Amino acid sequence: MNNSNEPIYDARKLGIPKMLILGIQHMFAMFGASVLVPFIFKMNPAIVLFMNGIGTLLFILSYQSISVLIVSLLANLRLSLSIGGGYSVLAFTFSGLTFPIMAMWEPMQWVSKIFPFTFYTDIFVDQMLRGTPWVYSLPDLCYMSLFIVLPLLCLPRLKRVCTEEKFWGRL
Repeated sequence: MNNSNEPIYDARKLGIPKMLILGIQHMFAMFGASVLVPFIFKMNPAIVLFMNGIGTLLFILSYQSISVLIVSLLANLRLSLSIGGGYSVLAFTFSGLTFPIMAMWEPMQWVSKIFPFTFYTDIFVDQMLRGTPWVYSLPDLCYMSLFIVLPLLCLPRLKRVCTEEKFWGRL
């Protein structure tokens, strides 16, 4: 393999030895973050893993639901992809990872609540880093569940967009 600064798009170019080394390193990092840290801080790792698993599942479902909402409202896949990409980028900005939510201007604190990533970040930090009891993550799980339920109101519109021919050229 050459030592150029080109990005590697296919992991097979690394070769089996380097892939094994990176895989083992990744396995130890994930084991440390999800099992070893709870043991060190005397938390129940089963509860931590369960809460993070539920949080991740709701996180994925909430963003998929938001995409259904955007597509059903706009009836244009290109525009929906653009708006969805912008929505996702703003989620990183307002999640509290790059700048603490409590230090934001108050209207921006309210804006941060329209992104499921904010609640997922809260669950992850509470469970994996702080070791708070799982009960304190329930409000965040409920908020993420609202993101899943809200687009269900637009399913009749989505059905119409997908079945009527006048929308087909726009999709």
